[in-house]
Formats: sequence, structure tokens, C-alpha cells
Amino acid sequence: MLLSYFQNEARKKRQNNGNKFKETIYAVEEPKTALHPHHQKMLIMALKEMSEQEEIQILLTTHSP
Repeated sequence: MLLSYFQNEARKKRQNNGNKFKETIYAVEEPKTALHPHHQKMLIMALKEMSEQEEIQILLTTHSP
């Protein structure tokens, strides 16, 4: 749910500023915590899609190898 919010905010920033907005950085700590493996894959794909947009960076941290 929170990821949908971030995706929507990025979309709104782009639309409101004519595709020109300051760089946005999203930092996610332990994205896999308490997620079913299928949902982990969905989350990573969504974050990857967001990161492919101009001016958006995604930072992930984990303690897993």
C-alpha cells in the first residue's frame, strides 16, 4: 500500500511540473521483512520500475546476503 503511495506521488510530481522536478530519492530498509517470497518479487519489480524513471533513485538496505 505504501509503495502505491510513493508511485502516485512520483507521478503527480512529474505531471504538476511538466515532467521537470527535482530528484526524488526513496530509501527502503529491509524491503523483504515479513513478505511472502512472491510479494518480495512484486515489490522489487515495482521499485525497479520506479527507479527507471528520470530523477528518481531507490536505495535499499538489507542485512541478508
